[in-house]
Amino acid sequence: MSFINIKTIDDLVKKADIEINSNIANILRRLARLQNNIWDSANYLQIAKNVEELDLPITEIPNIMVIKGMTSQIEEEIKEFISIGRIERLDITTKKDGPRELEIQYALLDDFK
Repeated sequence: MSFINIKTIDDLVKKADIEINSNIANILRRLARLQNNIWDSANYLQIAKNVEELDLPITEIPNIMVIKGMTSQIEEEIKEFISIGRIERLDITTKKDGPRELEIQYALLDDFK
């Protein structure tokens, strides 16, 4: 987090609130790589984009299911990240198998970024 232009505690809180959306979007992009089919991966990438484009921090949205494309599984993963700062499924998969990268799918998914 860059501290340029932060003059008050409110500025710091606002910057942290804005960065939560970016952090969640990055996590969703990592989760997209773990999906077993291109459609699920594409959905994770689209939701990541939608989260980044929110006008307010995702933590201030009472029902994140209103975000276009949101599924109950992704909602639970976002809530897990917000509450404990990580997503256990991502940790386990990365440690056990290494990141599963589906290269053919990623070539096709570049259009969704």
